[in-house]
Amino acid sequence: MTTSPLADVSLNLVESVSDAMRLKRWLGERREGLLCVDTESGGLSPWRSRLRMVQFGDMRTGWAVPWERWGGVALEILNSWEGEWGAHNGVHDYKFLSVHGGYDLPWERGHDTLTQARIDDPSRPNGLKPRAAADVDKRATQG
Repeated sequence: MTTSPLADVSLNLVESVSDAMRLKRWLGERREGLLCVDTESGGLSPWRSRLRMVQFGDMRTGWAVPWERWGGVALEILNSWEGEWGAHNGVHDYKFLSVHGGYDLPWERGHDTLTQARIDDPSRPNGLKPRAAADVDKRATQG
């Protein structure tokens, strides 16, 4: 059986000040590629739905930051990041971060993988989970 590209991925949930400090240390480490950003919300409208979580990650590590308890940490991470960032459907993330946190993603440094996937092949499903299963590992949607 082939080893999954996800086998060495570390997933972290910010639940304490200690977790928040580990996230900040991780952000300061040298990494290849983008800092990816994702939001989880209670619906599609940022004016009617709550922002539940902001997630950050790279090719090896992911961090989930519950907005209601640790939104200030998420904003500090966003404000301190000076490199390029990526998102899948960044327009959705932008709206929620702008309405709920007053933060505007810097588009000049951004890469939206949904737009890229649609340009690459508009005939196939381009949602985050189907793309992860097709491009990373078929097991990416499990769990």
